[in-house]
Amino acid sequence: MNWLIDRDYINQEIYAGGSLPKFFAITTQLVEYTALIDTARALESKYAYNLDKAKEVITAEMESMGATLARMEMAI
Repeated sequence: MNWLIDRDYINQEIYAGGSLPKFFAITTQLVEYTALIDTARALESKYAYNLDKAKEVITAEMESMGATLARMEMAI
């Protein structure tokens, strides 16, 4: 799900850029974050928005459980 959520887009569209995208319960303003900054930044980078990666992982997981992707055609 992390690859599927574009936190920067949400920040810009909903909060007009006035928010900070969050990955963790610990915010960047807390002292505890500084102790975890290297790990936090590595995880933020690894799980940053990537729609293609999200589709790939979700498709693989669903297929491994026997699900198939149904595409609906909409009549206009």
